Amino acid sequence: MATFKPTYKLEMLPTTSSRKVETFHFGKCREGLEGAYSYCSNACAWRITCQGVKIDWHNLPILDLHSLSVSA
Repeated sequence: MATFKPTYKLEMLPTTSSRKVETFHFGKCREGLEGAYSYCSNACAWRITCQGVKIDWHNLPILDLHSLSVSA
């Protein structure tokens, strides 16, 4: 039986012209969080969560608008 390992989840919009929100998962450790910050360093909008809890974010209204338009 597989055990669940919590991870940091990064959702990001790479550029303002991008229409696709990209999602990445990183191990729940200091290196994982550093990796998430490294990936989103040039993104125009991003959100880092762990098990549904927001850890950090930037420009959420833009990210959420793009997330909603993709799922609609």
